[in-house]
Amino acid sequence: MLVTAFRDGRLAWRSSADSAGAVADGGAGAGLMVRALEAARRANDATFVWPETLAGDSVRFRIELLLPVPDANGVVLPIGDSLATPVFTIGVQREEPVAVLRPPRVRYPVASRAGSAEGLLVLTFVVDTDGRVDLTTVRDVWPGDRPRLTGELGDYYQQFLKAARLALADARYSPAHIHGCPVRQLVSQAFEFRIP
Repeated sequence: MLVTAFRDGRLAWRSSADSAGAVADGGAGAGLMVRALEAARRANDATFVWPETLAGDSVRFRIELLLPVPDANGVVLPIGDSLATPVFTIGVQREEPVAVLRPPRVRYPVASRAGSAEGLLVLTFVVDTDGRVDLTTVRDVWPGDRPRLTGELGDYYQQFLKAARLALADARYSPAHIHGCPVRQLVSQAFEFRIP
């Protein structure tokens, strides 16, 4: 398919019957590309952003659909081309995740020592743009297929949960960033309690 892009953003195209891709697939690939471009034109999405460094009023390029060709042993040979030019780019936001500056210092609950309780709990929480934990977002992660602990074990779990929440209030993080701008980010962190 031959495509012409104009400085004003318009695109014009025509199928190239002599292209290797069109011949190899009976023109189906070229027809598919034409239908895609026609649909983009109807939706007003078929435009070309003209690079400032490009001279002239128009530029012409060829789009080909090349089918892989297997050799006699059935091994697909790589498709080679002498020149490849990027036609479009995809902008990806540069992201930096939350980083720990001052980790939460969890104190083993005094009341749990008598029962020699140990355990692991996982909390999710949001680190705000100042690097502090938004305490209203702290949630414990509990398996949905298991009932919550009750009785003495439930009391130990609640003590561990309270100790972890207190530690998060004093912790400091470097907030997440997208393109250099601080953003809120959901974090998951495990807390292990062992008898000191």
